[in-house]
Amino acid sequence: MSQLKLYKTFTEPCKYPEDLGGFEYRSYNGTVEDRAAWAEICKNGLVGDDADATRFVEVIEEANGYKPENVFFITENGNPVATITALVQENGRGWVHMVSVHKDSRGKGLGAYLNQIALAALSEAGCTYVGLTTDEFRVPAVKSYLRAGFRPVLYEEDMEARWVFWLNRYGYMNIEAYDNDNNFVKKLCTVEKKDKLKVGVFGLRRGTAIAEPAVLSEKGYIYAVCDYDETTYELVENVLVKIQSISKSLMNS
Repeated sequence: MSQLKLYKTFTEPCKYPEDLGGFEYRSYNGTVEDRAAWAEICKNGLVGDDADATRFVEVIEEANGYKPENVFFITENGNPVATITALVQENGRGWVHMVSVHKDSRGKGLGAYLNQIALAALSEAGCTYVGLTTDEFRVPAVKSYLRAGFRPVLYEEDMEARWVFWLNRYGYMNIEAYDNDNNFVKKLCTVEKKDKLKVGVFGLRRGTAIAEPAVLSEKGYIYAVCDYDETTYELVENVLVKIQSISKSLMNS
């Protein structure tokens, strides 16, 4: 499944943070120690648990728009604990790449500082807008990007449904969405919650579940949640037939 994509357009210059609450930041110094520190920080799903300093060359130095001064570390007592890379690409576009906080330093607000540092560097470099990709399950990261002014990009057919599901789940409304060329498309989640209907069919076997948007409309958002086994799947099929008629009633009301 493709990652979520977000863009942010600069409307004014961005500034570097002046106070990181006891932390400091600096650029990559070109040493093998920094490359090893980067690999250690990124061992949270961004790189494998066996990654070492050589992975930095493949992922960072070979990236489009790489400049060593735009690889940043946040440090605590001199030790790198978080990293972000700002790539200056073609046509005035910047790109935020490989954002990670060491597992022992999470929950301290470092994501917001990382965003501010990268945005300041890309603004300073003359970029007109900035993009990044991430995953739905990285909820704190997606929330931090939305707070920083990034907005959804509807670059594949299923992106609107995926974004509407995510935004509804976490209580966002009236979020602007853009196309792959950074043109405004529409606002997402413009319906008040009181006007929505949600119908759920929950899994019979496990606590975990898979959520799939079933019907999207201007007046109702209806979905089914199920574990994938034959019995539950047949039940969901029957329920969705009924949901379709409910949705049509909502749209005609």
